[in-house]
Amino acid sequence: MVYKVKEIIDCLSQQHIKNLKKYLVAFANRPDEGVLQSRLLEALLRYPKKDAAAYSKLIYGKVNITAFNKLSSRLYQKILDSLLIDVNVKRVVEEADFNNAVQIQIRKTLLQYYVLRTSGKSYGLCLQLLNQVLKSASRFEYYTTEIEVLTLLKFHTSRAERRATYKDWDERIKLAEEKRTAYNRAFDWFNRYLSLQSYQGNLSSAEHVKFLTEAVDSLSADSAKFFSPTIEYFKSVLYSALLQHSGQIQSAIKQCEATLRLLNTHQGINTSMRVSGQYSNIASMYFELGQLSEALHFCEKSLAIATIGTQDYAYKQRFLVELLFHLGQREKAQLFLNKLRTDNVVPGELFNATLDIMEAALKFVVGDVKQALLILNMKSILSADKGGWEFAVRLMRIMCLIELNLRDEAENLYENLLRYTQRNTHIVEITERNKALVKLIGDLSKCGFEVQEYDFRSSKTFKQLLNEPRYSWKFGIPELIPFDAWLESKLRKKRGPKPGQKKKSNT
Repeated sequence: MVYKVKEIIDCLSQQHIKNLKKYLVAFANRPDEGVLQSRLLEALLRYPKKDAAAYSKLIYGKVNITAFNKLSSRLYQKILDSLLIDVNVKRVVEEADFNNAVQIQIRKTLLQYYVLRTSGKSYGLCLQLLNQVLKSASRFEYYTTEIEVLTLLKFHTSRAERRATYKDWDERIKLAEEKRTAYNRAFDWFNRYLSLQSYQGNLSSAEHVKFLTEAVDSLSADSAKFFSPTIEYFKSVLYSALLQHSGQIQSAIKQCEATLRLLNTHQGINTSMRVSGQYSNIASMYFELGQLSEALHFCEKSLAIATIGTQDYAYKQRFLVELLFHLGQREKAQLFLNKLRTDNVVPGELFNATLDIMEAALKFVVGDVKQALLILNMKSILSADKGGWEFAVRLMRIMCLIELNLRDEAENLYENLLRYTQRNTHIVEITERNKALVKLIGDLSKCGFEVQEYDFRSSKTFKQLLNEPRYSWKFGIPELIPFDAWLESKLRKKRGPKPGQKKKSNT
């Protein structure tokens, strides 16, 4: 039990703990109970790593595990109770998202009703409390609470008015239930879309478009039947995603801006997380368009209102690292990357594995190719992403081997890449660009990866990669360093400038 108490204490702010200390002694059932609970709290705060026996000896002067477990259980419950005292609820109203604060206040008022209803003299006051809750629940789309209150009002008023009003209440309850179903369906569409964003999904744009079209059509039908700011919000978010996957990036950005206006119009759906999310979406689309300054501006706006220390904040910081890398701000990118590793708030291997690839790219562009290769040679969970990150890792490893003149190793890795691509073609979508890159590396293999021997002028594949849109490199793909641009820079170094022409910069 003491571990549960430690867990909940870790969730409390300093102000929560300050209020808890006062609460324990103010509402003790027996003269010594509050004192014992206070002593246990102080011991847990001062010595967080002791075991139950040690805490028991501190509190009782001897080891009494049975009594200690009972005390721990009572303290745990008192901590939970303390979260609902006025001073803590007020802090939520002042500091948290407005929607969350209203939800807490509504539930508290409903609990007050359940306490008062036991008194035979409280009928009028009970109705006032229920109607107060109903008004807020309807406004902020808390349909489960609304149905609960409507059912209670049906009981109270039908009993008192001496006439059958069940039909009226039943119609209102039925309507609220239909709204709740549509409301939950909106969340379900959104959550299903989020699951498609998993790096393991490997869905094509066409498959995304098919899903999003179905989602938007369903949400549009619900929105036409029941006006709901929440349904409108999710419809707008998924419609912007549909536009993005359809290649209408500028229209998708405008739709995100419309979503921001919707959030500002309806207080019940406006949360800092949702606003921050829209700024992130706009940043990612400007990034996709190659407008890096605009992308950085909206990424910083998103981070400014995101909650520090959360996984969401960490993912936004990782995007910032990628932006800074492409902007050439390498030292700043490295600083943020180091901070992400230190904070370590995202569980699992995937997030850290993507940080490793960014680290390798940073090492590569500053000339520390050996260190980049060491990082890339580490086995990681990214191997599960056959068509994306794993392909990019293999590609960058080949670049490192060519830079280090390890041609035999590069040949072996090319053969592995070729077999890997052939083996996975029917499992995941291999992009046209990646297929062309494999062919280009095959051409380099034929000349022993001697770049100076490569006949770039007659290479159709090389020209396609550099010039044709369907083969071209884009911001935001796992291939952090464009292979064709890197090769072109090496060829340019080999050729040197034309007579009378200044040598181009490779920065």
